[in-house]
Amino acid sequence: MLNDTAAIFFRELKEDTSFDQAVQILASAAELRPKGARAVSPALDKAVRAELAKRSITLDSTLLRRPGSERAAILLYAHLLRVSTDDASARGPSCHS
Repeated sequence: MLNDTAAIFFRELKEDTSFDQAVQILASAAELRPKGARAVSPALDKAVRAELAKRSITLDSTLLRRPGSERAAILLYAHLLRVSTDDASARGPSCHS
């Protein structure tokens, strides 16, 4: 864990942190902000935001203003909400080569 990530986690995670806040805190981790990462496709972004809207969740945390954090949040929520995607840019390097 990088020092920047540890500082964010220790500062932001509280006993009463909701699940949605925890996902957004996780998305702000420095390890999830790769250099040169492309934005997710507009279709995936729209699909995830639609699913979040059904659950009254918004991506407006100040934590998501960090470079790459909103992309990480979209990808985390896409996985957690089982939003299917054919977006190759959303896939990271495969560990099963």
